[in-house]
Amino acid sequence: MQTERNAIVTQAQFAQQYREYLEKNGFLDTTIRLQKQPDGSVALPVLWNKLNQLDHLNLCDTVAPGSTCTFTLLKNPISSKKALVKSCHQRLQEELCALLKCRGVLWTEELSHDVPQVWKRHGDMIVLNESAFQAEIWKTLEPEVWHVVANAVGVRRIAKAGRISADGFRTPRVTLLLGDDAWVHHVDNGIRYTFDMTKCMFSSGNITEKLRVSSFDCRGEVVVDLYAASSTEPGRPSELRSNSKFRRGMACSLQIVERG
Repeated sequence: MQTERNAIVTQAQFAQQYREYLEKNGFLDTTIRLQKQPDGSVALPVLWNKLNQLDHLNLCDTVAPGSTCTFTLLKNPISSKKALVKSCHQRLQEELCALLKCRGVLWTEELSHDVPQVWKRHGDMIVLNESAFQAEIWKTLEPEVWHVVANAVGVRRIAKAGRISADGFRTPRVTLLLGDDAWVHHVDNGIRYTFDMTKCMFSSGNITEKLRVSSFDCRGEVVVDLYAASSTEPGRPSELRSNSKFRRGMACSLQIVERG
């Protein structure tokens, strides 16, 4: 079946100017590739619902004086690379939809909203938000559903975060859904951290505080980070400028450790 898309044709030397103008103003159809014509000119695909606006614009003078501009129809247009690349969320939703179909379960809009669009990644583990996968159907598909999620996003382990405990230690409530252990590796600001996701809370520090701390003159001092576990301003002793030449750096954390 032949398909057609609306396009604007101009000389090759002006194609980039037209592309930038059309994209900036929301006229360019980014799902379709630009197409070179037999005479050397270039066809730029435009959105069909924007044609009326384009008809009233003098593009030749507005975009590139001296250029020519005509409208045409592209026959069997080729999808752009951007359109062909699926996001992790799209792949995840498609894989989950296929899983439910195999189990005879109908995919619904409610289930679609239940699939997370963002998550935190620490090495080969992702940590899902508390609001993700709340529907009862997911529990009936464990552990297979977590293998599907892992394959879709390219990890080996999955955890799910709950609210931080109000126990004086800010202990994270993290449940391991897939994998044998919760130890992860994470690189932040050039510093490599290794910690247990179920015991240590981690949040990336803000750059303003890092820059403030890095300006301290601590020559000959002993520098102690008392909040190393939360890593709100991770690795503070490491952030101090090299010319500080502090005598010693220590990172401390108050945690409950269970001994077997």
